[in-house]
Amino acid sequence: MFSLSPAKWTRILVPIAAGLLLLAAACGDDDDGGGDDTSTPAATADATADATAADGIQTQPDSPQEVDAEVTEAVDGVLQTAVEDNFYTLNNLSVPLGETTTIEIVNDGTDIHNMRIAGPDGE
Repeated sequence: MFSLSPAKWTRILVPIAAGLLLLAAACGDDDDGGGDDTSTPAATADATADATAADGIQTQPDSPQEVDAEVTEAVDGVLQTAVEDNFYTLNNLSVPLGETTTIEIVNDGTDIHNMRIAGPDGE
């Protein structure tokens, strides 16, 4: 059985929670009432023109593993999955818009893993 000390859990869950907060903030409305100006500075537009579709959603890279057909949804605000040496056991996760969700990931393998959570715009 694999167990972690509370300090290690904190080191794992705090960055994930911070990432989810950033994701939630990025999805919010700016509420400035300033109309619908969607212009992008020229330098940024040139740098992202190839990677961004007309609807503003960034082209996503192919998944290194086959994505599960079944979607895993949060239960009581928690998503649970495990990662083994080269794959996530559940890899098609759904988070309800506007709800706080904790993602619990257990490393069932021996390799060290990094995880990045990004929205459809790549941020």
